[in-house]
Amino acid sequence: MGRGLVDFIIHGRNFRKDFRRQMKTLVVVGAGFTIAFTWRQTVFDVSERLVRFFMNIKDSSILSVSTSIFTTLFSLLFVLLVIYLLKEPSAEY
Repeated sequence: MGRGLVDFIIHGRNFRKDFRRQMKTLVVVGAGFTIAFTWRQTVFDVSERLVRFFMNIKDSSILSVSTSIFTTLFSLLFVLLVIYLLKEPSAEY
C-alpha cells in the first residue's frame, strides 16, 4: 500500500508538470493561429497589389489564383530559409 502511494505522488507531479507544459503549448498555438488568421487578408491584399503591379492582370479570378500562387511560393521560400538557418551544425569539422 505504501509503494502505491509513493508512485501516485511521483507520477502525479510528473503529470501536473506535463499538463502545464501542454497547456502552455496549447495557448501559444491558439494565439499564433488567431494572429495568423487576422493577418491573412492583409497579406493577401498586399500580395494582390504586387501581382497586379508586375503582371497587369485585369480578371479578378486569374488575379486571385496568381496571388495565391505567389503567396504560396513566397511562404515556401521563407520556410526553407528558416529551416536552413536553424539547422543543427554538423559534428564534422
